[in-house]
Parts: sequence; C-alpha cells; structure tokens
Amino acid sequence: MESKSISDIVILLFSYLKSNNNYNINNINSISTFNETNNMISELIYQPTAINGANNTFDQYQSYYTQQRIRDLIFALMFVIFIIYNLYKRENSNSMVHTFKKILNFTPTLIILEINFKLNMVKTANPIDIDQSFEYININSNSSQHRNLIPFEQFCEYLQLNASQLSQIIRQSPEQSDRTFKGLIVKGQGDKKYRITGKFDEKSLVFCGVILDISEEKSELKKMKKMASRDALTGLYNRNMLNQKIQKFCSQSQSDLCSINFLDLNDFKQINDNYGHEVGDQVLKHLSSQFLLNNMDGSILPIRLSGDEFLIVKRGVESVDQANTFINEYISKISSVPFQLSSSEQQKTNLLLKLSFGGVAFKKSSSSFSESDISAMINTADSKMYEMKKTKLNTYQCNINTVTLYQC
Repeated sequence: MESKSISDIVILLFSYLKSNNNYNINNINSISTFNETNNMISELIYQPTAINGANNTFDQYQSYYTQQRIRDLIFALMFVIFIIYNLYKRENSNSMVHTFKKILNFTPTLIILEINFKLNMVKTANPIDIDQSFEYININSNSSQHRNLIPFEQFCEYLQLNASQLSQIIRQSPEQSDRTFKGLIVKGQGDKKYRITGKFDEKSLVFCGVILDISEEKSELKKMKKMASRDALTGLYNRNMLNQKIQKFCSQSQSDLCSINFLDLNDFKQINDNYGHEVGDQVLKHLSSQFLLNNMDGSILPIRLSGDEFLIVKRGVESVDQANTFINEYISKISSVPFQLSSSEQQKTNLLLKLSFGGVAFKKSSSSFSESDISAMINTADSKMYEMKKTKLNTYQCNINTVTLYQC
C-alpha cells in the first residue's frame, strides 16, 4: 500500500465531512470512507521503522507507546472536528429554518402550498390561521411527505374562494405539459383577491407555488387612487389628470354634444377676511355638497380646480341653447340654498352665495375632443366667466347667454 502523509488524511477527512453533512452510522459509504481514513492513519503511524540491534526491548516498547498515543490524539482531533462541524451545520440549518418560520409568521397572507388534484388535497408549508372546527389531516404521521394535508374544498372555503373556479383556472387546457403562473389574480367572495404564482404539472396534476392575499393591498391602493384624484376638503374630483377625467366622462355621453362650464364664487375673499378661513372652507364644502345633490342622474361631473374655482361638465346635451338653459337653472338652484353662518347659539345668519359662470359646448366626435384641446376649452369657458363677472349679470333673474360653441 502506498504511504500516506498527514495532509492526505486531512484532505480525505474534510472531503468526507463535506459529502456527509449528516453522519449516519448505517450509511455504507460513510463507513467505507471512515475505514479508509482509519487505515491511512494506521499506515502512517505504523510504517516500518529501522531498529538498530543496539536498541533494547524498553526502547522498542517506548517507541510503540509513543506511536499509540499519537494515533489516539489524531483520532481524538478527528472526532472533535467532526462534532464541531456537524453542530455548526445543524445550528446554521436550524437558524435558517427558524428565520423562514418567523418570516411566514409575520406574513400570514402568504401561503406556500402544493395542490394535488388527484387526491383533491392541499399541503401547506406554513400553518394557516383557522378556527377550532378546522383540523389538518395527518396521513401517516411517520412520513413527512403526508403531513398537513387539507381537503381542497375546505381550503378554498377558508380563503373564500370558489373551489371549482380555482381548479378550472389552474387546470385550464395548457398548451404544454407544465404551466407557469406569474402573478395571476383570482377574485374571491366579497373584496377578497389573491395573487397566485407557481407551476402546474399536467401529468401529475400537481400545482406547486404560493398564494398571496392582496385584499388589503388592493383596498389601500384604491384609497390612495381616490386620495390622489379627490379634493381633500370638498371630496370633489381635483385637477389631477383633469383632461383624462373629462374625456372619459364625456365619452359615455348618449348625445354627441357636451359642455364645460367654469364657475367662480363672487366675493370669496371678503368672506375669508370678514369671517375667517375656517368659515371660507365651510362655504366651499357647502357649495360642493349642493353640486352633488343636484346631480341625481349622474350627467354632471363637478370638479374643484383651486380655491373658489370649479368646473361643471355636462354630458347628454342636445343643443347649445339647452346647454345655456341648463347652466342657468343649475346655478340658480345652487344659489337658492343659503349658507347658514352661526354667529352665536341664539342668532343665525344666512349668507347668500353668488357665482359667476361661463361655458363652451363641443362635439365629442370632433377632432377637438382630445386632451390637448380640452385645456383650450377650459380657457374659453374661463374667459366667458370673466365677462359675466365684469358685467355683473349674475342676478339669475333671466336666462343669460354664457355658453358658446367651441370651434376647433
């Protein structure tokens, strides 16, 4: 047998440890590798040594005893290294598992699962929050492959999903043997929504992936969109993406003609100066509520531009005259309801509000109905409003001609 050095033994030992992280005494490969290391050490320690005839029996025994101790020390060192290495690997593995479990506990909306459509069962990697009447089904508890199995229908019932619909979505005639889903949105009962990501294998009828509950995410996103598009004080639409809002609203008009009216509250600065800005805010909220109350058929889109300036978009207009009649009657209704200013508990003051307005009518089918031209229409309506403000025609005692046809 070829002589081995200590470095060869160490290299073989660590290669053995690397390939056998979980040492198993019943593993034949582990035993053969360990025996090979043992033989190499014996070969190294007990290599033939030239003994002079002058050496006595005591020297030979002392040499043998020294070699035996060296051999025992090497084996002890090997054993310590082996124990330390396995403890490190186990601790590292347990730490990763513990961290993974903590992540899953902090994200109860995420479920890692495997759906077996042959068995009609669901296997989850993390426990889900269930009521006491719901129990996991443990099939053959000695086998880790059959733990935490849940009936598919009961699992869908817990998530408020339609079992047949979910099964059809996942198993719908794929063009290839395995189908990958990336961010597939599935709607449940009520406001429940889930995002499914994973892979379905048609041969085994097994889906492996994750289901993420995005109901709260969608709800928060809806609130954020509403906050971005609504005026915080009045609740009306703001000027954010103004042209797109008008274009979308008018595109649903039953008639080809629509109108845009520009409104401005008269003497609003005096209201703020005399009664304070808090009262001024209450006045704007009062006006906005009247805009909404007089929109029973949904054909009006009230928008707050800034300060005391508003837009009233009307769809379903038959003619320019009708558009002019509408805005006069509409403003008359708004102004007929005074704002109640409470100066004291015993005395209440009604504050009459006057509005200046001007508008344009346009055809949604014409080339002028574009986002760029809507800004020009608003400017035209603004100019018409200032004409009315200068001439002080806002008495609402006659039908004032404030709407003109916009020419592209």
